[in-house]
Amino acid sequence: MSWSIIDTPGLPFIEVVYSGNITPADLSAALAATAKAAKDSDRYRFLANCQQLEGGHSVTDLFYTMMEMTRLFETGADIRLREAVLLPAGKGPEELGGFWETICVNRGFNVQLFHDRPQAIAWLTQEPPKAPAA
Repeated sequence: MSWSIIDTPGLPFIEVVYSGNITPADLSAALAATAKAAKDSDRYRFLANCQQLEGGHSVTDLFYTMMEMTRLFETGADIRLREAVLLPAGKGPEELGGFWETICVNRGFNVQLFHDRPQAIAWLTQEPPKAPAA
């Protein structure tokens, strides 16, 4: 398996670690397992640790993964969902990460890219702004 979930009780986020080549089937399996972990723990903040990711999927695969994410989190959890993507070094992963961030943000998900783990965790754990009073 080229991905794993690190679900540490007490932390406000779930970490998903990707390594090597991630196939479209891997992406789908990782998303399903992450959605289950989120629903089981009622935590919707994720650290997608892609520092050891090498490739194996395309922008088309990411698009279909985002569509699946939309279906899995259609119950209103998307309002609370926040994903920090920790990128590996290199241009290719940056471009795929940028595409992922853009398509997720366009669908209303709060996704941001990082190269620094402490910055990613700081962003991930900060409280979101409160909605203005009506």
